[in-house]
Amino acid sequence: MIFDPSASTIAFTPEGGAEIAFTNLKDIDLPEPEVDDLDATTRTSLAASTQMARSFAPGLLDNGEFTFQMQPEDATDITDVTSNVRVQGAWVLSFNGVVDVTFDGYIKGYTWPDPLEEQGVLEVTVKVSGDVAVAAAAS
Repeated sequence: MIFDPSASTIAFTPEGGAEIAFTNLKDIDLPEPEVDDLDATTRTSLAASTQMARSFAPGLLDNGEFTFQMQPEDATDITDVTSNVRVQGAWVLSFNGVVDVTFDGYIKGYTWPDPLEEQGVLEVTVKVSGDVAVAAAAS
């Protein structure tokens, strides 16, 4: 792991709302971008292929999803998540105060902390929408 989740922060600013800071992080799984495959097969490409193979071209980039786990300190931490499901907004992931990753996205889902665990963990899944920017952290 190149960063320490406990020294990292996640900030979410819903459209038209105030910034929400998620702290007390336990784990962060970064998005895994993937490019769509477009079928680019034509009669000409098939005629040139000795194996009758389809041709492909790169399509749109889907920047995927990221998940984070946090230990809620109080009910506000949980309602900050549950009241913002499906709300588009700006996200800033600051890793150890060294690197900031920014993008738009929305909370796609979450899992409740286990009430039987002494230190229950809330897991949140965020869908990344559009471009992702990576830069040195603002000082």
